[in-house]
Amino acid sequence: ERYNAATVDLSTGIVNNQPISFDEETANTYEIGFKSDFGGVFRLNASGFRTKYDDIQLIYRLGIVPLLFNAGTATISGFEAEFTYAPNRDFIVDGSVGHLRDEFKDFIAVPLTTATVGPDNSLPFTPSWSGHIGAAYTLRPMDGIELTPRVNLAITTSQFFDAANTVEVAQNDTVTVLNTSVKLAAPEQGWALTVGLQNATDELYPVAGNASLSTSTGYAENIYARPRNWFVELSYDF
Repeated sequence: ERYNAATVDLSTGIVNNQPISFDEETANTYEIGFKSDFGGVFRLNASGFRTKYDDIQLIYRLGIVPLLFNAGTATISGFEAEFTYAPNRDFIVDGSVGHLRDEFKDFIAVPLTTATVGPDNSLPFTPSWSGHIGAAYTLRPMDGIELTPRVNLAITTSQFFDAANTVEVAQNDTVTVLNTSVKLAAPEQGWALTVGLQNATDELYPVAGNASLSTSTGYAENIYARPRNWFVELSYDF
């Protein structure tokens, strides 16, 4: 077999004093879409796609050690669309929506590993739906000066972060994040000052996670997004 369990050190993930090898992952993607513009006011772009992965690489647990293995064959299909609406030079609305469906076609058995995939598992980081909507309006309080407030709302449905779809470390709910900013600029002079607020509603949500619950020292851990935070950005074009 590709993996010889009898020679594996479960505390280090080493086989015959050598790291466990894995094959390269290959992906074939097919995509079709369109780009459109309606009178210079409304723009709509959309595409549909399908990707097939052979020898897809995922992280399994070998004892307490997280290692990369070939998991088998999987597919991801879906679509994405984006639009921009700008009825005049000052006002702009933009948005996007994306949908993903994934499926495992067959599996490669890896002896002694845990946190593996099953027929009903989803690939990590594949939310069914995601999207955003944003708007900005430019004011001109004086000659040569532009003041542009912007608001953006991003939405992501639930998703898993590991191959085993461990619910203890997953994003189990839909996450909505609000970002805002105000940009003060003098385009003819080339400078711009932007002050912004990210995660304005101070949402607590995970962005990554891993777990090893089948060992005697089992654990589950998450990495969370930053809480509400602000930034200042100064730029100059010359």
